[in-house]
Amino acid sequence: MAQELSPMLFERYEMKYFITPTMRDQITQYIECYCDLDPYSERVAGNYYRINNLYFDTPNNLFLERRLAGIDHRFNMRIRSYGDEPKPPYLFEIKRKGHGVVKKTRAKVFSEDWSRPLIERPSNDELPQIVDLNSDYYQQFLALVHSYDATPKVFTQYLRKAYVSNIDDYARITFDKDLRYMEQCDYTLSPEEDKMINYDFSDVLGGEARTIILELKCNVAVPKWFIDIITHFNLERTGCSKYVKGVNAYTHEYDPVNYVGEVYSNYAH
Repeated sequence: MAQELSPMLFERYEMKYFITPTMRDQITQYIECYCDLDPYSERVAGNYYRINNLYFDTPNNLFLERRLAGIDHRFNMRIRSYGDEPKPPYLFEIKRKGHGVVKKTRAKVFSEDWSRPLIERPSNDELPQIVDLNSDYYQQFLALVHSYDATPKVFTQYLRKAYVSNIDDYARITFDKDLRYMEQCDYTLSPEEDKMINYDFSDVLGGEARTIILELKCNVAVPKWFIDIITHFNLERTGCSKYVKGVNAYTHEYDPVNYVGEVYSNYAH
């Protein structure tokens, strides 16, 4: 079934696993009868497209602390862009989580002056152009930035190969590799290559060297073939926040080896 490429609002389960490149190839073969490449992967050579995320947090890292404390109802904020040289539209995203369900809202911003409303408090008629049927999500992002005094903290980047189910209303599988990060306190969506550092190694992610992150994403109804994948490849579910791991990597304030991720509900029963 056709799925919207980039919905502005969705709720779903997200199940994450650390896998090796060999397992990725085996799982790819396994899912070919259920999935097609998503349009982003289909249009680029090698089927991996680059995702850039600029994460925001409060002066005392409240969003991070809530995540590490395992608080159930929490959120993070980021600006997402695509490609080696990011260009509009930029996706202003709020990602909320509660009771194991992820709810994400997005607003598309086409203006290169995207940072000014985050730093200042312009009137509505001065806001950048929003390509949204409903700009409420953009207003929510601005309101949270200003009420929490949130500013840029970490820039993360990775390559993603994505598949979408051709038999379900919504089911999606992604493989993320070449995870990189840098501390970023400036309002910029372009990384500085000489400062970007890989953090997909075992001492950071907890898996084997150059670990790949597999994500199974679906709506309330978990497809049976998801369960088959988990069982067949003996996958062990893990908690993995790219923002948390990026902060771990550059501050060493939190020990990634001893960090205990969230305890997720088992949706397979």
